[in-house]
Amino acid sequence: MDKRRTFSREFKLAAVKKIIEQGLTYAVVAKDLSIRETMLRKWKKSFDEEGTFPATPPAASRSRPS
Repeated sequence: MDKRRTFSREFKLAAVKKIIEQGLTYAVVAKDLSIRETMLRKWKKSFDEEGTFPATPPAASRSRPS
């Protein structure tokens, strides 16, 4: 099974800035950064609504349902 990747706030902000400041499309930015377009859309929505991104919990604190 693939390991889930985590991204820093700086990475997310840089990705969102490419859309806002450079006028690039979600598809172009997502492909360039090797991330899913839906993830990028969630980051942009979060940034638009809150001006920031939710904290990413440390991997050790994540639990999976049994």
